[in-house]
Amino acid sequence: MSRGFLLIGDSLYDRIGRWDGRRFYDDMDAGGSCIYDFAEFGEYVYTVAYAGALYRSRDGIRWERVLGYYGGGNMWSLAVYKGRLFTGYNNGELRAWNGTGDPGGVLVFRVPNAIFSVATDGVCLYFGTCGDAVGYGARSSGIADVHVYDGNNVFLISLGIRNWCPKDISSVSVSPRQQVIKC
Repeated sequence: MSRGFLLIGDSLYDRIGRWDGRRFYDDMDAGGSCIYDFAEFGEYVYTVAYAGALYRSRDGIRWERVLGYYGGGNMWSLAVYKGRLFTGYNNGELRAWNGTGDPGGVLVFRVPNAIFSVATDGVCLYFGTCGDAVGYGARSSGIADVHVYDGNNVFLISLGIRNWCPKDISSVSVSPRQQVIKC
């Protein structure tokens, strides 16, 4: 939910729609392929798309592209943490943007597998890795790991998870009311 709407991203194209509780509106069709995630940051709601495209909207209706296709591949996930917008990329980059300058942000950390999911409990930032979705990248396999970023350092916290989920992590979710570990 954002701006009073349920925002919906298409899984086949860079298309965004919204539901106001009564009616569906088809607001943007930018071609491309796949809207992955939404996050509110500053005055805008942002969404990420295939090949690293980043869009934003003040009202959830009119959208503009603020970052073209980036060499890091798909930008899978967004999370706002400590006043910055964090993005997880297919090439394993965790990047942060403070809202000024280049929206591609700065490199915070890099892992050898795609960062598919990013979440925060307000204290720490967590990110999960995996391989590419089949047909959407060079590798359709990867190592499932979960890392935590405390604002200064990144720690691997999931060595035991490989026996449980040896290939991919499709989602990392943290309740904002629950601090998972002490950072």
